[in-house]
Amino acid sequence: MWGCKDCGKDKAGGAYTLNIASAVTVKSTMRRLREQTESR
Repeated sequence: MWGCKDCGKDKAGGAYTLNIASAVTVKSTMRRLREQTESR
């Protein structure tokens, strides 16, 4: 666990980059959903 000084949130793992597996999954899901809503 580590605390982000910028946003004040506590995060688990990925202390140097947010490229841990769960972050990659969330980013790709958000991108896919954004593309779906923009194409409507």
